[in-house]
Amino acid sequence: MNVNLGDKIRELRRRDGRTQEHLADALGISSQAVSRWESGGGYPDIEALPAIANYFGVSIDELFGYDNDREERIRALLAEVDDKFLRHLQLHEMLPRLREAAAEFPTCEPIRLRLARAIYQSAGLYVYKPGEDIPSEAELLESTASMKSEAVNLLETLYADTRDGEIRRKAAEQLVYIYGYGGNTARALEIAEQFEPLETCREQMLIATSQGEEKERLIGGVLLRLAGWVSSLIPRQLILRPSNFEGEGDSLLAIQKVLGAIDFLKLICDDDNFGYQHANLGDLYEWLSHLYWRRGDKDAAFDCLDKALHHITEFVKLGRTGEHRYTAPLCDLVTENTDTWDAMDAALDALPGGWPMWTSPPYADALGEISQDPRWEEWLARWRATRDEVKAQKSPK
Repeated sequence: MNVNLGDKIRELRRRDGRTQEHLADALGISSQAVSRWESGGGYPDIEALPAIANYFGVSIDELFGYDNDREERIRALLAEVDDKFLRHLQLHEMLPRLREAAAEFPTCEPIRLRLARAIYQSAGLYVYKPGEDIPSEAELLESTASMKSEAVNLLETLYADTRDGEIRRKAAEQLVYIYGYGGNTARALEIAEQFEPLETCREQMLIATSQGEEKERLIGGVLLRLAGWVSSLIPRQLILRPSNFEGEGDSLLAIQKVLGAIDFLKLICDDDNFGYQHANLGDLYEWLSHLYWRRGDKDAAFDCLDKALHHITEFVKLGRTGEHRYTAPLCDLVTENTDTWDAMDAALDALPGGWPMWTSPPYADALGEISQDPRWEEWLARWRATRDEVKAQKSPK
């Protein structure tokens, strides 16, 4: 029997915050027996191994330390799931696989986190299969409510029990979204208020405790993140103020504010090496195109569309390099792992369908209007050629 079995039992017990007495009581043995296992003075009977593995929520292979295959399978599954989440593909097909994975790896929090998201996003989605009876509207509503409740329960459990700060943050983010849009603003606020304000966030504390180049790198990274965040909040605030679209002066003010958001990004990345901010610039120029269109400045609208295409294309290209380094003076010590960049190829695929970006329903007819302009088809042709060229390029990774 594996001589490291006792070490593994002790590791799992401490991981879960359990005492030797807890494990002994669960197995119906003495705590002295558990102590002997962990000290290497004896081994569990082979009949007890399934019960021990079940107690810790692991497989027998994991109990013996044979977890390389397990970790590789989990990594492969998470990569596949994340790719489909980014592209909003096949949620109904992912859900059974995630349920099976959660049953096989019950202690794997990243799987449970994604399962909760898949359940929530699949709620209300009905996929017809030949030969099946189509559910009634009442049955669909009941199924939707049940799935949303299941997703919330999973997330609440993760939020309460996990010791992983990143898992807790992501669970909280999903819960705030679900509760916020579902009308339970009290619970959404309760969760949100558990996290630190900007002035005392993790990044601020890291900056305060670092020195030299490390401090410079951290500050550069925060400047980049804040620039992207603030530049995306400006147009969203304008959307909440519809009066900014009414009248010559107000619509011009909206354009000036979006141009200011673009200038903010250029202030940080003043050498045109925008890295991830290419994605934000693409969004801003796409929405700016809509604002110009509404004012009747069609030339400026199409010029902004070309700029949006340029920035989204650069974003996708950089996303295939594996790592990106910024070079502007304010952030030239910052590098980013581009494997973590969201929706890279999907951003280019979705570009035409996203126009007008961030618009509100009264202006949804704008796409119908611009599509009647001959320049729209010309721009679509440029977009298709660019998309096909980028996809034809081989990834160096």
